[in-house]
Formats: sequence, structure tokens, C-alpha cells
Amino acid sequence: SNPASTPASIVAATKWLEEFEKKQEAWTVFDQMLYSGEPNSSMFASTALHRKMQHDFHQLPESSHSMFRDSLLTHCKSFNKTGPLNVLQKLCQSMADLILQMESWTNAIPDLMANFGTEVETIPMLLEILTALPDEIDSYNLHLVRQRQQQMYAALEESSAAVMNYLIASLQNACQTANIQLQNKSLGCLNTWLRADVLHAHALSNTALL
Repeated sequence: SNPASTPASIVAATKWLEEFEKKQEAWTVFDQMLYSGEPNSSMFASTALHRKMQHDFHQLPESSHSMFRDSLLTHCKSFNKTGPLNVLQKLCQSMADLILQMESWTNAIPDLMANFGTEVETIPMLLEILTALPDEIDSYNLHLVRQRQQQMYAALEESSAAVMNYLIASLQNACQTANIQLQNKSLGCLNTWLRADVLHAHALSNTALL
């Protein structure tokens, strides 16, 4: 039998990985692993990065936030194009966590909608990020201070009309083109915003959706 696969060695390797994940240099390592595009490395790196984004964002100096955001967006675009979906979803959850914690990026939602909401190829990625935002803001693992959480709830509410109109247009387009995947993504996103109570059901009553 392979000595590397004994229970003791697996426990030791897992413990080493858990310790490494907490270190400052893990940011760069996970980022580089994602650039490799190798499926197993990408799945590991995207999951580990999401955990790190929730727990260790304070490790990133403010001067590096924009650079890190741009790199994460590059990964989102890349895996949006190639898959697998579970890697893309983890990256989009990390992007949502970044938005919620990066105080200098004040127009994140309008920025993302303007940059990724009009091209057919990037719409799925945008919908994944928009879906993740209301889920992550209330996540038990993301330790937002109360004031920041309230600030971000207000930002979501402020964007809710634009997001609702966008999702309705996306749904209508999906119905016209019989794109079941886009229908499901748009409805799932709408449901997440309604469930988080940042988009209110009565706002839908005057729309073309009903």
C-alpha cells in the first residue's frame, strides 16, 4: 500500500494544509494555482480561496485590493468560459465576499453590471456573483462588523431596482431564446434577493414578469 495514503499521513497533510491556508503567502499560491487551469488544483484553490476570503481578508493590504480584485475577475471570466461550474461558483462567492469587504469599491454592483451584463458570454458569471451577494452578506463564516453589514444591505437595496429590471430582461430574453439554463439562473438570483429582503415582492407587481 502507498505510505502516503495511510490515515496518519492524510491527517498530517490535512493539518499542514489547514495551517498553510492561514498564512499570508497562501493568497499568491492559490492565485497562481487558478492560473494553471488544472481541474483538481483549480477546485482545491477556489474552495480554499473562498474560505480565506471569508476569514483572512484583513491580511491583504489596502493598496493591493484593486490588483487582487482584477486577478479574481480574470479567474471568474476564465472559468465562466471553460468551466467547471463548481469552480466558477466558488470564485463568484469569493468575489461577493470581496465586494462586501472592499470599502474603496463603492460602485461594485453597477460596475459589474455595466462590464459583464451585456455580453451573452459573461452574463452567467454576473448572475453567479449577484446570486452570491445576498447569501454571503449573512453568512455565518463572513465576520462583517455590524456597521459594514448594514452599509452593504443599504447598497444592495439601492441597487435592487436596477438588479430587478436586469433580471426581468434576462428572463424575458431566456424565454424568447428557450435558454433554460439562463431562466433558472435568473430566477434563482431573483429568489435570493427576495429571500434576503433587499428586493421586495411588491416591487415585482408592476413589472412585465407578472
